[in-house]
Amino acid sequence: MTTQTAKSFFLTVLGLSSLAASLLLGSSVKSETIRAPLTSPIIISGTTGGGQQSPCGFISNRPSHQLIVTESLVSLQFVLEAEGSPTLFIQNEQGRGECVMSDRLSSGSIELPGAWEGGNYSVYVGDRNGENHSYRLSVSQGF
Repeated sequence: MTTQTAKSFFLTVLGLSSLAASLLLGSSVKSETIRAPLTSPIIISGTTGGGQQSPCGFISNRPSHQLIVTESLVSLQFVLEAEGSPTLFIQNEQGRGECVMSDRLSSGSIELPGAWEGGNYSVYVGDRNGENHSYRLSVSQGF
């Protein structure tokens, strides 16, 4: 299993047969290429919340992560685990977004499978109550 910690990451889907992830850590960039089918998800850690109130809870004024899909359509699954009341907001270049919030039954876990069209996406990991908690976000190809 691959684990990387970063404030921002760039996830680039290079085709239905490969997936590349570059993690931005300050001024140094680390990249890792993973061939599909994936044998393990990409796992990123961070802190939920932020100072900006949104319809998807309190988020940072900058995206937690950037997702760049280079193929016309790619199947990805996001799984977010955190304490508190985490939210996951993924917004495309046109400003349209998908918001998923945890509830009492999910115990701080959010799953978002989907088919993602080519383009750039901003990924925000927030908290409904404005609290800050450590999170673990895994991204895998296919669902």
